[in-house]
Amino acid sequence: MTVDTLRIRTDFATARANDGKIDAREAKLIIDHARQDRLTYSEAQTLKRQMKVNKDAFDPEAAQAFNDFSKIIRRNTVLDPPPPGTPVERAEVEVLPVDVARLEWREIANGELFRNGISYKDPEQLYLGDCFLMAAMSAVAAMSPKEIDKMFKKTGPNEYTVRLYNKRGQYMLVPVSTKLPGNKWYGWYYGRAHDPKELWPALLEKAFAKKAGGYSKIDGGLSGDAMQAMTGKKSVDTLTRGNRITAEQMYAKIKDAVDNKKPITAATYGHHSQAKYAGTNIFADHTYVVLKAKTIGGKDYVWLRNPWGNTEPAGNGRDDGIFKIEMSTFMKLFWGISVNG
Repeated sequence: MTVDTLRIRTDFATARANDGKIDAREAKLIIDHARQDRLTYSEAQTLKRQMKVNKDAFDPEAAQAFNDFSKIIRRNTVLDPPPPGTPVERAEVEVLPVDVARLEWREIANGELFRNGISYKDPEQLYLGDCFLMAAMSAVAAMSPKEIDKMFKKTGPNEYTVRLYNKRGQYMLVPVSTKLPGNKWYGWYYGRAHDPKELWPALLEKAFAKKAGGYSKIDGGLSGDAMQAMTGKKSVDTLTRGNRITAEQMYAKIKDAVDNKKPITAATYGHHSQAKYAGTNIFADHTYVVLKAKTIGGKDYVWLRNPWGNTEPAGNGRDDGIFKIEMSTFMKLFWGISVNG
């Protein structure tokens, strides 16, 4: 059972009945009442409106309590129950179990497969742990955008097939519709394009999920395998440790791959190495795109992109996830690279 919209409005009215104010104790009662169960969209919208309408009545502690609560409302919000007897649409691809009650399949209004060409800046990772895949998409788009274009074939008004290769070099065509999992609070929940009307990153992610058996099956993976599935060409990994490679040798491998337009990604160490990344704004257990390699002032640098589309070390301009680091730093923070082709 969930709370209802009338009860939410009543809770706020009751709290203000005595003196027209809402203090911390009264705020806690309202929040505790709402926390009894997950909110539906309608209830969450009502709660959001009531917090806005009554904000002038909050004392500082109440305001802080509501502000803190608002940060978790969306993650706990579920779909409104359908009217009795409404047929339930079966998911084309299974979403994560935790998201079953939270997501619905919806079209992007006026969506287009490609908008303004194909760019490495298009793919953006959201609430699924598939940085390996979104980084692989970005890497292929950076070095060989024609490969992205060749993967898609329109088969109907809202349908495509996506060509994916297996490790033996054989391809299969994965049919996907343009309906994507999302909700009214967050929009598109898993991968998306930077341009909200562009479809290809989300459809490619959906094809990988469908081929694998659901989105949970791509919640983690290897970028080399993902790039190979896109291009049909094998990927080769080079580790920064264990094979006595120097920073100069690693830089040469990266420079050669970039110069020859080979998609390339780089991965950081796992969560057990969190302390290594403190203060760097580079993250453990994460995959990045390698975009460029250049020597400046006698020092070797590589340019990378965070597939989130934001968040990078300080001093790298606007928050677009693109940054450069010296090879000495790269060797410390990244366990290796994967080059495709």
